[in-house]
Amino acid sequence: MKITHKKFGEYELKVDSLTQGDLENYYDELVKVNPEYRKSSVLKYTGDTVRCIVALGWLEPKVEVNKESPGKIRWIAQEFNEVVADALSIDPN
Repeated sequence: MKITHKKFGEYELKVDSLTQGDLENYYDELVKVNPEYRKSSVLKYTGDTVRCIVALGWLEPKVEVNKESPGKIRWIAQEFNEVVADALSIDPN
């Protein structure tokens, strides 16, 4: 799925929908990136989210989180979190 921002450009999130296995892989990667992620600030957690999706090969082009603007990292993480929220939603029908 392409994500586009006027200021930050265009990226490909290689996950239009996530499976249970994908979410478990993401969680495992998050624990590798930051074992103390539950105690992290929102700012750190946002960066860790993008580090994980880059490590899992789910973002093209790849970004070096530490060299990007916080706004760009927040935007990418927010787009990914929308995919996660969609995967976790339960259709009431």
